[in-house]
Amino acid sequence: MHSIDTALKAGFAWSYGPFEYWDIIGIKEGVEAAQELGEEVAEWVTAMIAAGHSSFYKVENGVRLYYDSLSKQYQPLPGTIGLVNLDNFRQNTPVFKNDEVILHDIGDGVLCLEFTSKMNAIGEGILTGINQAINIAEEGPWRGLVIGNQAKNFTVGANLMMIGMLAFQQEYDQLNMAVKLFQDSTMRCRYSKIPVVAATQGYVFGGGCETIMHCDSAVCAAESYIGLVEVGVGLIPWRWHQGICGSNR
Repeated sequence: MHSIDTALKAGFAWSYGPFEYWDIIGIKEGVEAAQELGEEVAEWVTAMIAAGHSSFYKVENGVRLYYDSLSKQYQPLPGTIGLVNLDNFRQNTPVFKNDEVILHDIGDGVLCLEFTSKMNAIGEGILTGINQAINIAEEGPWRGLVIGNQAKNFTVGANLMMIGMLAFQQEYDQLNMAVKLFQDSTMRCRYSKIPVVAATQGYVFGGGCETIMHCDSAVCAAESYIGLVEVGVGLIPWRWHQGICGSNR
């Protein structure tokens, strides 16, 4: 079962395998739908339901398990021992939470700050969350902080809509405060009393790039696209860009 899900996700770039989709639908609901279409369900699935099991996968004590049809018991997913999956901690009460971050206790005295804003764009909620997470880690019995998530992208960078609106409305004092908050937040990562490590994947643009540059270490997936995009979106004055590039046109 698990090997089928893994093969189809790896071979066809599916987000979920067929048994994972079945869990989303519900095992009993999936069986009823199959029977309505005149299809037969495998005997091991019927036996599994009769034994009182209601899902192919489940989480116990922070460990993701799958139902093994041979042993008729749940087993840890192969290759996942020692790996951190934030989905396994969602049933736990977070250490801290606001509208744009969740702070998880991932064990071994380590905290993980997860971004939850749209496309993980960095706004006030994430910046205050970074500061609060570091404060909690420094003041409590914590050994370190990881800044990471399991979204498609680590972050697309600063919330440009917010920045653009402040500039358009000529709210320069608020804009200056926003820039200062970001700078103060990255410096908190740099000079924190506890190690701060970034774990990235996908887009790591703008403020995301600057954040991981200030962390003590970064663990980056192979598919991490890290860089500053300010020139591309017109946030650096063109005359300054000309001087850097040596262009007179």
